[in-house]
Amino acid sequence: RVFECDLVAGGGTVRPNLGTFNHEAAAVDPRTGDVYLTEDAPDGRLYRFVPTTPGQVASGQLFAASMAEPPTGMTTGQSVDVQWLPTSNAEPDRAPGTSAFDGGEGAWIDARRLFFTTKGDRRVWELNLDSQELALLHDCVATPDTPLNDVDNIVTHPTTGDLYVAEDAGNMQLCALREASDGSVSVRAALQI
Repeated sequence: RVFECDLVAGGGTVRPNLGTFNHEAAAVDPRTGDVYLTEDAPDGRLYRFVPTTPGQVASGQLFAASMAEPPTGMTTGQSVDVQWLPTSNAEPDRAPGTSAFDGGEGAWIDARRLFFTTKGDRRVWELNLDSQELALLHDCVATPDTPLNDVDNIVTHPTTGDLYVAEDAGNMQLCALREASDGSVSVRAALQI
């Protein structure tokens, strides 16, 4: 479950509309108030909660991502359109029309893009929040010669726009991904954890 907590007064209020599943990370779109949620399960889903009133998660609708191409079949640089199907907030979505992501981990929103990672297939994803187009940004399995070989939390650098991905296995490094103007991605080790 998800709890909304008051950082000053303390305590927490359960917000059942954000779903009942193995939550990992949440990222809030600052423009719309939509909340994107990853699910830490081998057959987990990417969820989107659309609040009735932006910025207030007490009511709204939960959706699960649906794509024509399954995430497992995508290659680096490939992108697909994402549709959002209404789903129940009472249990994890496993509907055949929704798309499975292998072990959702960290999530971060920057410059109208949601970045998130999946640990089961060791991938970094990018969702354009305006076009709702999902791209596979980096695949650790397909590029074993880079320092990044495991994925967990993710954040962008506020000045450079570099993505920093923390490993919680593998080499235990904090790695930086830099996207070039041609769409290619370079990876370098930033810090040994």
